[in-house]
Amino acid sequence: MLGGLALFFICVISLAAKTYLRGPQKLQEKSAPSVALKPTVGLQRTQIQLPNLNRRIAGVSLRNEKQQVAIFFSLGLFARNARLKPEAEELLTELGSQLSHQITDLDVTVVGHTDDTPIRSGRRYRDNAALGLIRAVTVAEFLKTTSNLPLEAISSRGSGEEEAPFPNDSRENRARNRSVTIRISAHRPSAAQL
Repeated sequence: MLGGLALFFICVISLAAKTYLRGPQKLQEKSAPSVALKPTVGLQRTQIQLPNLNRRIAGVSLRNEKQQVAIFFSLGLFARNARLKPEAEELLTELGSQLSHQITDLDVTVVGHTDDTPIRSGRRYRDNAALGLIRAVTVAEFLKTTSNLPLEAISSRGSGEEEAPFPNDSRENRARNRSVTIRISAHRPSAAQL
């Protein structure tokens, strides 16, 4: 038990360091229109089929972005912490079930978000970036344990309020930003694999 917990914290610290070194990346578009699409990504003259949701999932939308598909959630998956809401678990179970049959040679990145409310000192999380990272890890672990997604295909990073999918201009949008975005892109082979 203690070894697993230590490994978890090592992974979280490693991911936090990568996020800190990479810096925030802003989203150009703030709304997530609900569209049904069967996107493809062209890499090195190869067309790769990206996921398509066979059945619409209420509250989930896809957006085709530069060489990736972004999956957005219209409602927040979390209350004010890093514990998934029960309805979020049901939604992620359905999403994982649909994605698990389609993801081969693809990279899945779970990006954790928060609203713009500052975290007071002395709280469990140092800042919104740390809370966003924990939310991303929570969803990634949930998808790994409830679906057949390959472990090596899923990574996590936190953006806090920096890449919030919705503007933080109302109570409703702040609640919607207590969520994650799942980004799916074509697997880029390492130099050793070329």
